[in-house]
Amino acid sequence: MAPLTLALVLWSQAGGAEEMPEHLRRVGDRIAPAVVRIQHGDGHGTGFLIDARGYVLTNAHVSCSPLPAVVQVTHRAPAGWSVLTYRKVLLAGFHPTLDLALLKIDPEEHGRPLTAVTLSEQPPAVGAAVYTMGYPGDIAGGKQKILSDGRILTLDRMVHRRKYLETDASVAQGNSGGPVCIDSGEVVGVLTLKRSPEETGLAVPIWALRLGSFVPLHQRPRDAAAAIGLLREAEKCLDRARGGDPRYRDLGLALYEEASIVDVGNPEIYFKLGVAHGEAGRPRTAAAYLTRALQISPWSKGCEPYAALAGTLETMGRKDETFVVLQEGLWKHPEDAPRLLGPLSKAAVAARRPVDACFYAHLGRHMELYRAVRERLSEEERSELDRRESRGPEWLELRRRAAEHARQEGRAVLTPEFETFMRTFEGVQREGTTAQLTRFDDDRVRHQADRMSKDDVSALFVRAQLKLAVAHLEKGRRDLAEAILREIVRDHPDSHEASEARRLLPD
Repeated sequence: MAPLTLALVLWSQAGGAEEMPEHLRRVGDRIAPAVVRIQHGDGHGTGFLIDARGYVLTNAHVSCSPLPAVVQVTHRAPAGWSVLTYRKVLLAGFHPTLDLALLKIDPEEHGRPLTAVTLSEQPPAVGAAVYTMGYPGDIAGGKQKILSDGRILTLDRMVHRRKYLETDASVAQGNSGGPVCIDSGEVVGVLTLKRSPEETGLAVPIWALRLGSFVPLHQRPRDAAAAIGLLREAEKCLDRARGGDPRYRDLGLALYEEASIVDVGNPEIYFKLGVAHGEAGRPRTAAAYLTRALQISPWSKGCEPYAALAGTLETMGRKDETFVVLQEGLWKHPEDAPRLLGPLSKAAVAARRPVDACFYAHLGRHMELYRAVRERLSEEERSELDRRESRGPEWLELRRRAAEHARQEGRAVLTPEFETFMRTFEGVQREGTTAQLTRFDDDRVRHQADRMSKDDVSALFVRAQLKLAVAHLEKGRRDLAEAILREIVRDHPDSHEASEARRLLPD
């Protein structure tokens, strides 16, 4: 079946859409109030409200940034549309295996009712018309909603052992986490990243999704094998970006972010993300990822994470923190003194710590800087410097022994200044609990049951019976399975499930 003509329609934040076909306007009106923009520092993604209490479904890779999120919601009012920014954002949980996350905003923050989408409980047909909405970064700076249409290409596209819904609707970076819906406005999938700028859109199917299965990030199972594949793809993309094709930069970053979700707690991935964001000119985001890498593993990779974080902080003009981070790196890794002492003495000058500047410059034999700073010292400062220099020859050896002892004891921080820095530079969202998510899912199921007609309940029961029969077949319990299948055929002969039951029954 030929795809629909792609429609890229600018959905103005200030009020509805420009002229468009009626079917697009109808779908857009249904989902636009629920589609939200999620901002993390310099990056952004899309999500959508699934509950009037403020639950937002999005991608895990959109929510894995260590920076706090803000959520922008478009509200309809008598005087027109307005965009309100919600800053009380809870990181509610992550799906154990899928690229999905739940955020929660507080409806009371602005005192306005929230409009949610309806999640479909049935898969769409291949070839069916679908619609996507999000905030692609290549249009209007990623600050306006774009509605596009297309068709379902397949329901079972396999990528890295995961099954995706595939659509030819236009998708770009920034659309990640947005809804894929059918004509009725019911959402059947959550857009996720593409593997190349030319590829069709992939979405996580959600018709069988159980929100009660979401867990806090630290409980998410690790999949190191999948992360290795994602890291390889990310590095290829970033190499292409460095080679002159900037389209691959954001794709490489998104792949790194997905790797950080499938291999939770791997500091190497956070370090790579920090470096990559720094190369992309996003120092605040880079600093957050590098800080998270040191929170997870303060001793790994030698002084490299400390040097990278200090360089990022220097770019941001944070002179005191630059010195503090470099000094912590030297105290933990005195074997890397030749690499650190030059930058550390210059950072001490910038932070107006002249005695430290002279001491570290003297250790590193940076005599020009040493003489220039020493001549401006007061008598009291020179006395302090002389005292420290008198133990200079043995200082690095003493530091090496102290660092080894601290590492064996499992100490994460050696200097009080760095402890303060880590405590005040966390930038991590507040997390929810598994119990909260389970209660939310129970509420959702109960509310759905309240809305169901008797026919709806009957259809749901038949589908459940068919699934139970299939499970019995897979476990070799043929007698139990056949009894259920024959009951379905007898009591619901005209249903889709009866046709499937007849196929499964022996001749």
